[in-house]
Formats: sequence, C-alpha cells, structure tokens
Amino acid sequence: MKRKDESVFYVDVSATLVHLKGERLLMGQFRDMTERRQAQKEMRTRARQLAALNSLSRRVNSRLDLDQVVQQALEGVAEEVGSDQQLLFLRREGDEDLYQIHPNTASFSCEAIIAHSAGECLFGRAFSSLEPVYSRDISDDSRCTRNECRQAGFRSLAALPLISGDEAFGVLGVASKTIRDFGEESTFLGTMTNEIAAGLSNARLYDEVRRHGDELASAYEKIQRMNAELERRVEQRTAEVQSANQELEAFTYSVAHDLRAPLRAMEGFATALAEDCSDRLGADGREYCQHIADSAQRMDELINDLLAYSRLGRTELRMQPVGVERAVRQAIGQLESEIDERQAFVVVEGTLPDVMAHYSTIVQISANLISNAVKFVAPDVRPEVRIRAEPREGSVRLWVEDNGIGIDDEYHERVFRVFERLHGIESYPGTGIGLAIVSRAVNRLGGRCGVESRPGTGSRFWVEFNAEEEGDA
Repeated sequence: MKRKDESVFYVDVSATLVHLKGERLLMGQFRDMTERRQAQKEMRTRARQLAALNSLSRRVNSRLDLDQVVQQALEGVAEEVGSDQQLLFLRREGDEDLYQIHPNTASFSCEAIIAHSAGECLFGRAFSSLEPVYSRDISDDSRCTRNECRQAGFRSLAALPLISGDEAFGVLGVASKTIRDFGEESTFLGTMTNEIAAGLSNARLYDEVRRHGDELASAYEKIQRMNAELERRVEQRTAEVQSANQELEAFTYSVAHDLRAPLRAMEGFATALAEDCSDRLGADGREYCQHIADSAQRMDELINDLLAYSRLGRTELRMQPVGVERAVRQAIGQLESEIDERQAFVVVEGTLPDVMAHYSTIVQISANLISNAVKFVAPDVRPEVRIRAEPREGSVRLWVEDNGIGIDDEYHERVFRVFERLHGIESYPGTGIGLAIVSRAVNRLGGRCGVESRPGTGSRFWVEFNAEEEGDA
C-alpha cells in the first residue's frame, strides 16, 4: 500500500463478516507489517552473508599455493559481491610500492604490472592508512589521481586493505561500472577482506617457509594430500547438507563445522614445522609458523562461536524453573582460568531468584557477559564485575556491571550484532560474536537484553527473563 507521501508499506489484511441491526457488514483490520518484513529481509541477508563468508573461507583456506589462493579469493569476491571487476595489489618483499597482480597477471615477474605508491590514489591511501577507502563516483573524486580505472569505465570503487598483524601487505579493490555505494556494505566487505587477508597471509607465510630448503618438500606434499582429502570431505558434507536441509541456518552450521578440520590441520602442521625443523627455519621461519598457528586458532574460535550462534536457532529449548544463581556460579567456574589470569574481582550481590528458562542457555548467556566484562578493561586496571538481580513485574532483570572502558551511546544496539567489533583484535581479542549469542539466546527464551554505558565509566549489561510462576515452584 502507499501512504499520502507515496511511500510504500506492507500490511496484513483480515476481514470478518458481522451482523449489526439486521445488516451484514464486513469489518476489516489492517496491520502494518513493514518492520516485520524488514526484519525478515535483514535475517535473510545476514544468513546469506554468513553462508558467503563460510564459502569464501573454504576457498581461500583450502589451498596454500599463493596463485591458487589469489584465484579462489577473486572468484569468491566476484560471486559474493557481484562487482564488475576485482583488483588485487600486493607489496613485494623489501618494496613499499603496490603492484597490481590482477587483472594483469598472478605473477610477480611481469613487467607490465601497474605500480602504486603508498598514499597514491584510492588504493595507495587504503594501503598507507590501514583503513578502507570508498568512492561512490570516481569521476568526481579528487582522491582518484590516476586514470586507469576511469579508462576502464568504472564509476564506483572500494579499496580494502589486506592486513596482517599491524601492517598492510596489499589492497583488494572491487569496482562497479554503475554508481554503487560500497560503503553501505562496509561490515560485510570488511569481514570478507579479513578472510581473504588471512588466506593470503597464510599462503605468503607458507611460501616463505618453503623457501628455506628442500627438506620441507616432504611436509609440503603431506599437506597437499591432506588438503585434497579435506576438500573432498568438505564437498561431500556440503552436498549432503544441501540435499537434506535447505534452511540457511542449517547450511551455515554444517559448513562451519566442516571448516574446523582444515584449520586444525594447518595449526598442527605449522606447529610440527616449528618443532621438527626449528634449527633450519631460523627466527623468521619460526615466527611465520607461529603466525599460521595463531591465525588458525583465531578462525577456530570464530567458527566455534558461529556454531554456538547457529545452534541457538536450531535447538529446541524446554522451558522450566531455573536457578539463576546456580547457573551464574557455574558460568563463573567455567571462566575460572580467565578470571584468575586477569586477577579479576567477580562478586554476586544478594540472592538471584529462579526464572522460567533453559538452564544451559542461562549458563551460556552468563558466561558471555562475564567474559566480556572481564576482557574490555583499560590496561593496568583490575577488572571488577558485580552481578545482581532486580525483580520486576512478571520478570527478573539480571545485571552484569563492570569497570571497563565503556561504550558510546551510538553503539549500544550495534554491539549485539554479529561481527560488530568496536576495537581491534590486537587490543581486545575475541570473535565479535559473544554479545550476538547473548541477544539470540535471550530472544529464544522470550526475554530482552540491553546495555547502559558511557565511555570511561564502565558498562551495565542487563538481560530480562520471565519470572517463575508460583505454580511452578
């Protein structure tokens, strides 16, 4: 339907035949469904993006040959982003300039490669600033100082830095021949670029390790055979999942599950290389192996959280009276090593009443909130976490309060979304999914969640559950 201002909105129409004073009347009811349709659209988009990220991760992490990883990454970007052209610039070892290896060639020996200096044009700016650069229309963008892209007929560009550690080693570009605001897709593009950067970084590190000698050839062949077997298993599992269940969340769950094996293989082989060939690798080689193992471990943590997030949408939750205090103390016990490591002070104030919920889900919610409170604290500050309950009419609000770095008002809702990180992984490690798990879990229990916070004053996260009814005690 259309409003007077010509804006379109969606309605649910129901009609009932009634008799009034001997007349037959048709009574209609119109309900605005715009927000619901928008929420469904966002859920489908998020599920599609998760599936796309998992697909891209499989492609770039199932190979260690740099040229193959480049090919898989660019093919994946073309499929998932729908851009007219993908461009890839990498920095040569010992050189500060960027060299375009695609679409020209995937070889570093080609003399026709177009070089960009750091800070030059959109790609050089992204490389030097470590921040993505978006241009909605390069024909009217003074930052675009070279003509190659205009001559190719491009209108919109996104230059996305490929970062390993705290420095960039290249730039991924996506281009459109029509006006397109890539900045509106920044969250998805950023996560996608991180996946590609991890795959390229691992391939580059592996290539560097391989140069140290022919004695690594045997290990390389074993890794290749393992990759071939893992690829076969991933393809087989994916085919089984697609034929068995077309639901997007089930697809995401299964793909993420299959990714754990190659990641563990990468971590295991990197550790084996460091231990068995330590004297031949040298300090740089051992550091590269450690980077590979650390990257695989971080991806494994991300997949575990994705599995937990997806599982919350699939698991049947049986609601029953739950002792919140018992669940909270179990969560504290699970986090004992993390709490001890950070010398955190965690206290439960007063009595925590029972609620109608699902016990293990309450434990999961509590553990994520407490871990979050212990983690996001300024350096040299001892974390202090206070947990208390506030009975309300028909519900119980559980508070988890900390003395952390705090959150600006504009991010209070965003922190509960998937992959929303306000700080770099170097400063505060994590996957960016913990609070999204809390939000989904609370929704499954029929509750609500939120946060009260200001920068520098700590945060007060709260979750609300249905109170235990008297007849259930």
